[in-house]
Amino acid sequence: MTLTDFGVSKRKPHAFAFFDVDETLVVEKTMFTVLGALSERLPSLDAASLISHLQDLRRQGRSRAEVNRAFYRGLCGLPRDVVVSIARTYIQSRISESDRRPFFIAACVAQLKALRHQGVAPVFVSGSACDFLASIAEHLKVEHVLATRLQVSAAGRYTGEIDGRCMIGAGKASAVAEFLAEHSIDPTQCFGFGDHPSDEPFISLLGAGAIVAGNPDTERLARERNWVLIDNVSSSSEVA
Repeated sequence: MTLTDFGVSKRKPHAFAFFDVDETLVVEKTMFTVLGALSERLPSLDAASLISHLQDLRRQGRSRAEVNRAFYRGLCGLPRDVVVSIARTYIQSRISESDRRPFFIAACVAQLKALRHQGVAPVFVSGSACDFLASIAEHLKVEHVLATRLQVSAAGRYTGEIDGRCMIGAGKASAVAEFLAEHSIDPTQCFGFGDHPSDEPFISLLGAGAIVAGNPDTERLARERNWVLIDNVSSSSEVA
């Protein structure tokens, strides 16, 4: 599939808009909703035990990055092609039913579309896996995805390890800075969208920020930094 199939211009953008995905563009935490879909199809995956383990780590005060890595270790041994297929089916079903059970956050999707119309290219920046987000990127016509990449063995199964940096907090900021350097774009001309305090490092690199309402700490940060506060209102399928 090519960019023109998505209706995306190949013209070089003059700026980028970086979007966290979970609870910023979509109402769900895709890591966990896709995990639920996987557990229904893959008997070897004990999702309940994995979630319990992650909750224990949080209670112990472990960082979000550590918990993120632990999540993906729980996928060790699963065949990548099967996981990608299940994730795609689940996400596409959520998109198709979003008029009955909202999936997208309308105001943030509207911002993405408005900026793209002005020549600003959207970029996903997410701790969720690239393998989980592909259908969302295709649906919203997003070419660039800076998300968690998972190691895959020669046999086509996840090793349980992340391939590259952990895309949480400072990891997101490093990925955004590297991306901007590669494209020779001035960060002050770019935009950042998030919903959690851990999004602050990458948004702070950019010229303008916006926060989706819902987290008191992040809302306070938005007021302190003079970032736009976006209503967390779900959409019907019409906005996407």
